[in-house]
Amino acid sequence: MRNFFMKPIIAFPMLITAAILGALAGVLNVQGTPISAGFGLSGLVGPLNYINLAEGGWTPENIAIMLSMFFILPIILNLFFIYLFSKKLKVIKNDDYKLDFE
Repeated sequence: MRNFFMKPIIAFPMLITAAILGALAGVLNVQGTPISAGFGLSGLVGPLNYINLAEGGWTPENIAIMLSMFFILPIILNLFFIYLFSKKLKVIKNDDYKLDFE
């Protein structure tokens, strides 16, 4: 938390990823409950609740949406934006993530 408050720029890749996934979730009608938001309170509650609330249930299309929205796209987008902010824009340095135990 200290690094986050001292260097809030390190949160930008995550925030941009969340904004993109939030908009995409609205377009794809990914729904849940307040308790199952994201991954939910314990583990895979969010993805499983999406499947249970989705029209048609456990169809290949719904499973593909669930896998891409909860697993594949968050990883790909975060890696891309971390690369963009650190290597191309050079606003984030590796030392920004370093923990100092002083």
